[in-house]
Amino acid sequence: MKRKLLLVLVTLMTASMFMTGLRLAGNVKAHRAFETRDFHQALKLFLLDNNRSGAGMAYCGLKQYDEALKNFQKVKDDSGIGLVYCGKRDFDEALRHFEKAKDRSGLGLAYCGRREFDKAEEHFRKANDRAGLGLVELGRKNLK
Repeated sequence: MKRKLLLVLVTLMTASMFMTGLRLAGNVKAHRAFETRDFHQALKLFLLDNNRSGAGMAYCGLKQYDEALKNFQKVKDDSGIGLVYCGKRDFDEALRHFEKAKDRSGLGLAYCGRREFDKAEEHFRKANDRAGLGLVELGRKNLK
C-alpha cells in the first residue's frame, strides 16, 4: 500500500513538473520569437501565456503603440509605458514613467531622444548599460 501511495505521489509530482515545464517552454518560445523580430508570433505566444508586458513589447515591435500602452497599463508596467512614449517621441511623458519605475536605462533612452546626451550618459553609467553608452556615442557623432 505504501509503495502504491508513493508511486501515485511521484507520478503526480512528475506530471506537475512537466506541466510547469510546458508553461515555461512557451515563454521561452515567445522570447525567442521576439529576439528574432518575429513580433506577430511573439505576440501570439505572450497573449496565450497572459504575459501583458511581453505582449506590450511585441506591440511596440509592431509599432502599435496604443495597443502596447493598453497592455502595459493593465499590469502597471511603468518601464513599458515609458517605452511606448519613447516610441511616440513624447520623451517628457516617457521620463515621468521611467522616473516612477526608477529605470535608469529607460531614463538614458528618453534623454537620448531629447538629445541630452550628458544626462543620458549619466543614467546609462549608473545602470551599467554598455549598449546605452554606445547609443550615446552614436548620437553625439551623428549630431556633430
